[in-house]
Amino acid sequence: MTPELLPGREVHARGLRWEIVFSQKLGPETLFRLRGLEGAMKGQEFDFLHPFETLNPIKKGPQALGGMGGKAIYKWRGEPGDTYGFTPPVLHS
Repeated sequence: MTPELLPGREVHARGLRWEIVFSQKLGPETLFRLRGLEGAMKGQEFDFLHPFETLNPIKKGPQALGGMGGKAIYKWRGEPGDTYGFTPPVLHS
């Protein structure tokens, strides 16, 4: 399974937008449970067998990742040489 097709990821399939709920390897195929995000399928869950069903990951731009493209910013608190000078990473939008 590719890292692009993990639970929580949005994909296009059958002309609609879906969210991957879970996946399970079945030999060379992978069973995906998808939840509809639009249209008549919104909120409903269906099973798709990949690669027989094509799932195209939806690419999200930097603005969808908090405006920083998922990059963490570290703030310095302390004097040079201070080993406790870094705060935990924080995403800024």
